[in-house]
Amino acid sequence: RLFHGVGSSPAMGDDSLQRSTADDRARAEVARILSTFMDVIGNDYVAATGTGANASAEQAVSRQIKAVTKQNLSGSKIIGRWKDAKTNVVYSISELDLKQVKTTAQGSKDMNDDLRRYIDRNAENIFDKVSAQGSKK
Repeated sequence: RLFHGVGSSPAMGDDSLQRSTADDRARAEVARILSTFMDVIGNDYVAATGTGANASAEQAVSRQIKAVTKQNLSGSKIIGRWKDAKTNVVYSISELDLKQVKTTAQGSKDMNDDLRRYIDRNAENIFDKVSAQGSKK
């Protein structure tokens, strides 16, 4: 179960800067996808635990989810690049493994134990659900 993001950069006259820009845009796309996925986890967790009546509990869960999302972005890696010979546009593809997301959540010191267990038990099912919804669009 992998998160992928593609980024591109037009010709800039500086190949290194162009590659770096495409890479950053690919990672930003992974960040956007991961953020959506983690929001679904947070919403599902709040619904499952009934903390919806407790606004401070929801805010704490939201902060913990955002922290895990930020930590995981350092784990995303560029797995490929391609330069279009006609347009000189560089494309990069970034990847983040769901296992990395779960490992980061398990190691998060600020995360509440119940949320950590919920992510460990439900991340794959939620990933599959989110993936299925995305493929229907």
